[in-house]
Amino acid sequence: MAVPHNPGKVAFVIEERSDFAPVLGELRARAGWSTLEFDDRAGFHQGYTGKLECRSPNPDVKRWGFHIRTEDVQVTNAGQTWLDALGVTLVLVDKETADAIGAVPAPKLPNGYRRPAPNRKTPRLSRGNSRSVAD
Repeated sequence: MAVPHNPGKVAFVIEERSDFAPVLGELRARAGWSTLEFDDRAGFHQGYTGKLECRSPNPDVKRWGFHIRTEDVQVTNAGQTWLDALGVTLVLVDKETADAIGAVPAPKLPNGYRRPAPNRKTPRLSRGNSRSVAD
């Protein structure tokens, strides 16, 4: 099978859901747009791209644009806007085709770049609103 090649473009292999944000962030960066420039381009409110590209080591943290479960992949409205603004689409192909078109592994970010997710079950206490056992 002849597979068309488009020089200057890249296909990424996404193997796990945590790969989506780094891939889309990489595509944004390759286009030369800052996160704020991309917010304007996509029609997002200021700072939303930064939130979308936020990485968490916790696999249960919601990805704002993509809900991925074992049985399906759903792209939310924000996720579709994100893809459209980058001019990309999601395509599922077999491994042989991925190899033939030169798909490369999704970029990974250093662990130090990832922010830990807050523990939603534990309320945050700030000075002045904590209580002692005697209260």
